[in-house]
Amino acid sequence: MKTTPRLLKTVVIGILAIMTIALSPHAKAQSQNSLSPEARAEIFTEANSRFDQAVALLDDNFPRAHSLLQDAIARYQRLVDDDGASGMLFFNLGNAQLLAGDTGRAILNLNRAHLTRPYDENISRRLAQARARRLDDIPMAPRSRAIETVLFWHYDFSPHARWWIFTIAFNVLCLLGAARLLGLIRTSLSWPLAGSVLIAALFAGSLAWDYFTNPHADEAVIVVEEIEGRQGPDDAGYSQSFSAPLHAGAEVQILEDRGAWARVRLSDDRETWLPVSAIERVTLRQARD
Repeated sequence: MKTTPRLLKTVVIGILAIMTIALSPHAKAQSQNSLSPEARAEIFTEANSRFDQAVALLDDNFPRAHSLLQDAIARYQRLVDDDGASGMLFFNLGNAQLLAGDTGRAILNLNRAHLTRPYDENISRRLAQARARRLDDIPMAPRSRAIETVLFWHYDFSPHARWWIFTIAFNVLCLLGAARLLGLIRTSLSWPLAGSVLIAALFAGSLAWDYFTNPHADEAVIVVEEIEGRQGPDDAGYSQSFSAPLHAGAEVQILEDRGAWARVRLSDDRETWLPVSAIERVTLRQARD
């Protein structure tokens, strides 16, 4: 009889689908936080209140507004340090830092927000405004721009979004396959199946690339006001890499860590050495939507 093999295949496919969902980021147990949900909600409300007060005073009383912004920043940062942050919390933190004049950390946290929520127009717009305020205008190398255009599904979607697109495509593939095996659908499923396989394969490959190379962990932002790039990991034994210093908000890719120094690449493919204390990595920890 053919019923048993078909039933067995269906069960196996169903188990694979359930495992895919169970292993997703949202299904993982969250770690214990030092702050209770009530305490987090209270701190978040206080931070928003101080931010709103600061915005209202920016034109008439900047010193007081700046003080309120620093208070809001401290509260947002406490929530981030407690257990990571959502994209919107990173956005609030970066927005407050931008208004307070800390361009480097504003770009850092707005990048973190954008990594989690790449299609949020408010985040994208604010990140563009923050980048417009930095002193360094470093263009992207043509080669890098071309790669990002061709591999848009890898660069335009956050790891979180890519995981869910893969999960959906894989489950659609399982359901279509099961329906075909059970004879529930007698029409040709060649194109839907091929499309599901293609999407699942593309995003699975993208996630695998992240897993083995972890490119986002190598992205960093200069957070000090000004820093001289060096031709080696020492500010005394090596001369300057460039004729002018780099400034807060410049985005780099970390190529190598060596003690207190890191070799980085700028967006125009130039390389230099910077003190680790002058930069912060964009990837902080697993963030959630």
